[in-house]
Amino acid sequence: MIPLIILTNGVLCDSIYRTAALLFGEQPNVHLISSANLAPKEISNRIGKIIDLPECREHGVLIAVDLKGGSTWNVACKSAHENKHVAIISGVNLPMLLSFFNRRESGNLNEVVDSLIDAGKRGIDKYMC
Repeated sequence: MIPLIILTNGVLCDSIYRTAALLFGEQPNVHLISSANLAPKEISNRIGKIIDLPECREHGVLIAVDLKGGSTWNVACKSAHENKHVAIISGVNLPMLLSFFNRRESGNLNEVVDSLIDAGKRGIDKYMC
């Protein structure tokens, strides 16, 4: 089972996880980190403690961030650069999380990340009259 870190600005990580859990149930090995009131070094330390867990080293770990290019993205990229078992995806949304919860036991990290990008894109659409 692939572990997940949801790393966002503000309380988005908690809100989006709680919403997904209402639909899919509480999930093991999901870690929530809000960058609110944390220096990048503290965020990095929290990520480091999680990615060193045995289950993360065994299955890899996905860090889902809210905004590519933001502080959460930059800290996550540093962690991934230093730890080859870490993957990052930006633009976390509800369809991504639901897809992740459905696929986290059946694929390798790279396959799951590719499917999440597709799920995230499929979850974005428009309707105009």
